[in-house]
Amino acid sequence: MGTTGLWYTIPLGIATAASILIGQALGAKRPHRTKEITQVVFLMHLAFPIMCGTLLITALRLVWGRMFTNDDDVLSQCASTIPILLPYLVFDHLKCACMAILRGCGRAPATVYGNTLSCLLIGLPLAYILVFNPFQCGLVGLWLAMSAAWAAATLIYCTLITRTDWKNEVEKAQERMKRNAQPGQDKGININMSTGSGTWKKKKLSHPSRESKDMEPISDTSNSSRAEQ
Repeated sequence: MGTTGLWYTIPLGIATAASILIGQALGAKRPHRTKEITQVVFLMHLAFPIMCGTLLITALRLVWGRMFTNDDDVLSQCASTIPILLPYLVFDHLKCACMAILRGCGRAPATVYGNTLSCLLIGLPLAYILVFNPFQCGLVGLWLAMSAAWAAATLIYCTLITRTDWKNEVEKAQERMKRNAQPGQDKGININMSTGSGTWKKKKLSHPSRESKDMEPISDTSNSSRAEQ
């Protein structure tokens, strides 16, 4: 689990950046941009785990365990389990990409339901069958069960993403921006998605009376000084 967590850090950072970019593209009314980001994120999260899993299986399979222990039983168990990490990493990283895309669209609750249902309905029962009776696969069965759960979650998320109408998502994003904007405040910032630059609009004060009160002493002082002169 520590090994998978180590390889997970880079896709997690990419997914976080992709979620932000998708939200910005939806706010800038650029549905084609969101589709491009989605495709790039999928490709990156597919290529990276295949590369890492192949490296673990071919070059680090007999070396990785020795960096942590010298116990022969643990080393043999590690060597037999590492090949299972390839499908696990693929589905885990693709799931991470799908969750980031859905979060960028404001559909984060779907990821909660998808993960929970996949673990409870697929991962947990399959782990019991593979680890205990009748197969008794042990640790390998546990990793296979987790891989199957994340594969199911990835399938659910991919179905949601492929059926997404990005123009409709742009309209939903604009509605959320208007709904969440507070009275008297700016609706947002102007973002140029081609250059990545943005400029803040001038905000309106929510309490105009404060501005007049703050200006009164200055105007009174200036008027009194002129009258004395």
